[in-house]
Amino acid sequence: MLNLVTSYISRLSAYCSKQCSTTLFDRISLASLLPMLLLFFVFATAQAWAGVTFTVPGANVQVTGSAPLVATVSSNGAPIVSVQVLDGSTQLASYAGNGSSSITIHAVYSLSAGSHTLTVKGTDTGNVTYSATRTFTVAGNGSVTQSPASDSEGPSPTPWQATCTADSGRVINTMKLYLDFNPTEIASFTGLSSGSVTESQSLNLAGGSHSLTTNCWDNSGQVYQSSIDFAVGTAFPAGPGNAITLNLDNPANGWHDCSGCSGTPGGDALHSDTYPALPPTFPTIDNDSRGFSITANDGPTFQGYLWFTSFNNSAGFGPNGPVAWIFDFYANVNNPLNPDFASEFDGNQNVGAPSGKSWVIGTECNYGANPLSGHPTIWRFDDGNLNGGHGSWNDTYNGGGSLTCPMTAAGHWYHVQMYFTLDASTFTYTLRNLRVKDTTLNSVLEDDSVLFTFKGLIDNHGNSIDTQLDGNNNHSYGVTYDKIVVTRW
Repeated sequence: MLNLVTSYISRLSAYCSKQCSTTLFDRISLASLLPMLLLFFVFATAQAWAGVTFTVPGANVQVTGSAPLVATVSSNGAPIVSVQVLDGSTQLASYAGNGSSSITIHAVYSLSAGSHTLTVKGTDTGNVTYSATRTFTVAGNGSVTQSPASDSEGPSPTPWQATCTADSGRVINTMKLYLDFNPTEIASFTGLSSGSVTESQSLNLAGGSHSLTTNCWDNSGQVYQSSIDFAVGTAFPAGPGNAITLNLDNPANGWHDCSGCSGTPGGDALHSDTYPALPPTFPTIDNDSRGFSITANDGPTFQGYLWFTSFNNSAGFGPNGPVAWIFDFYANVNNPLNPDFASEFDGNQNVGAPSGKSWVIGTECNYGANPLSGHPTIWRFDDGNLNGGHGSWNDTYNGGGSLTCPMTAAGHWYHVQMYFTLDASTFTYTLRNLRVKDTTLNSVLEDDSVLFTFKGLIDNHGNSIDTQLDGNNNHSYGVTYDKIVVTRW
């Protein structure tokens, strides 16, 4: 066995002296591979490798601003039930397993400048723990990707642009671009010898989720790294010049309780809303999140609570419409596996509506409290009642189809985008696009261009956005929202 490994290293060394180049992974001496290769040959036929592997950040790299993490936890065969991410002794986030023996975590964390050691620790159903660490530095200089934007969606070709800036007294010699963590670069720029370098490419990419990693090397050998996730597909429309964009992460006028707005009996659960939401109970994306939760129960019947934030700007809304809305938010549900509850997100607008009334878009991810066979987790939309009252939730649309809500893994961040238009002459909304991405796994779960039509609810709700938690059977749970943006025109 030893002779076989030694021979392999010798041949690999001869090949690499002529062929090998620096890749996404760290340069290591071939001699140092001997112990690793011996272990590989010994255990390859015995069992699959178990443990934690880091893809990004690389070892001892320098990142600028937000720190990306991609790591895979693999067990000896038992399903992974939980994954923790720690920065030193501070827990950044926790994630539920996916029912299999391997799970890959994608995340981005806002960390202070300086050296950091991330620990990824997974536990399987046998209570066996697998962990590994990765040390890197957060600094002001380094690799910055300007385009595409993180978690954006756009058509192919995809424009890429990145800038690498070396630490003081050094110059950037090499820049390389990698797609989807493949160790072979798709673009390389060498002989740069400048303190700051900007490069760009137009990339023809297949539809779906992708990652781009930009590595740069300076003349001292320091590696600067940035990595972003994005998707190739049909982009949501951009609002016109008169569009109003509302950033509701932490609105100036706050979020308010409405105990009588959550149904009958409504408001019977103890509740809280927390800003900023804090890990591990409410993991954050950008440290500017808000968590909403029902914290105690009051009997086995329906319980719920609603929070709202009002807005006053109404430019661009005439009496004849149409009115367009885009909901764009990140949601993290701490226990979506309990049956019979719903996470609701609504928009209310009274400009152009009958006196004392509002046009309301009622949406919810419904976790089983629906009459469909098997009670699947679906998106529901409130079908309004033009003669008064609250209308009712639609479980099927346009001839009987239903629309899946894929937000079913506890602790994962989901990026939700919905695009609606309102026909004011008929008081009907049309859902034109719905897109859901699991950013924890960098996977687009739903990307539908649909034409589901339902009546706009007519009720006196004013101008506001609200979120509501509903539940049956004495449940308590919470939902964290981040990067809540509503665009309307």
